Parts: sequence; structure tokens; C-alpha cells
Amino acid sequence: MGKNSKYNLNRVVTDRQYPSFKEFCIAELTKMNMEPTASATPLFGSSQIDKKTSASTYTSRLRVLVQFGLQNPQYRESLLIFYPFTPKGTVSCSDVFVSHCILSKLGEKGEPLLDLEEQPVLDANSQPMKCLGGWSDPEAADGLRSALSAVHANAHGQCGEYRENV
Repeated sequence: MGKNSKYNLNRVVTDRQYPSFKEFCIAELTKMNMEPTASATPLFGSSQIDKKTSASTYTSRLRVLVQFGLQNPQYRESLLIFYPFTPKGTVSCSDVFVSHCILSKLGEKGEPLLDLEEQPVLDANSQPMKCLGGWSDPEAADGLRSALSAVHANAHGQCGEYRENV
């Protein structure tokens, strides 16, 4: 990442978006009785990424996910894992958030976004969401899944079956 990069140290939020991203992440952590860490956790932790997949490919998939979440406030809590100062092992992305993002990207741009039960997905204002389109290959979704696994396991030490926060 060059010094002229438009992305902040977390590599998935632009410099322009970072102040508001940081603000809502700190607010969400506070609601959960947590404080930001003193030092940043690298996006993929300290583990090496497999050479057949690159950190830049993973990062591009995660940028799609984060941008989808930033545009839809109901998914904010799922973005905490991308804030570099979130304590390890404390948060994860909601499976519903990830599913909606993938369906949005695989759907035809502008078409209604439908969940896996073919029901319209509503935004925070109870309005139907539209698909973003852009992914014609299901392997893009596989790449996102792999990138998310790297963030959860390598950077945050979370492995195993997903569980909703209760």
C-alpha cells in the first residue's frame, strides 16, 4: 500500500470514510462495554496468506462487503471486525449481513434484493433494497468467504461454527 493510497490502515475503508467509521465503531464497542485496543490488529493478522490467493484479492472482496455495510446501517455491528482497534475474539460478521451482500452482488443491478427465502430485504428505513450487481462468477463469493475466514481466524482468533451474538 503506497503512501498515496486512498485507504486507511485497515485497507477496507477510505480515508474519507474513516472518521465516521471510527466514530460508530467506538460507539458500538462502548454499547458492548468494550474499549478500543491501544494498538491496531492487521486486517489478516500476522499469518501468511496462501500464495494462490493474494492479500490484494482478499482485500478487494472485503471492500465490497464493507461498502455494502456502510451503505446499510442495519449491518453496522458486523463492521466492527474491520476496525483495527476492535479487541480480538470479541465480534464477528453476521451471517445474514454476508448473505445479503453476496446476494446483492450476484443479482442483477437494480433488481429487488431477495433473501434466501425469496423475501424482499428491507433497509434500515423499511424500504426494499436493490441489488448492486457486478459479480457474474460465484467464485467471487468463494473469495469473500475465504477472505472473511482469514480475518476471523488469523486476525481475531475465531474458528469453528458461527454463532449469533446473544
